[in-house]
Amino acid sequence: MKKLSKLDSASAIAIRDCMGAKKNEKILVITDEIKREIGISLHENAVRLGFESLLVEMKSGKINGEEPSDIVADLMQKYNVVFCPTAKSL
Repeated sequence: MKKLSKLDSASAIAIRDCMGAKKNEKILVITDEIKREIGISLHENAVRLGFESLLVEMKSGKINGEEPSDIVADLMQKYNVVFCPTAKSL
């Protein structure tokens, strides 16, 4: 079995320990082009750990606290666990 990278190990810890995701929960990962590597790692590790996961990439925001698009906001309401590794906070 391949050894996990530091980023993949951190992603698994974030999913299992920090967020406490349960096996029946769905995970949404919203990222942007700047933090894409982190978003992909979270998504891939969620799948590896047996979760249903969706990865969505949006355009980077201009300022912190900017509201996501209606589509992204709607998706956020449909998932149990949401990660948002983006350059500007949502």
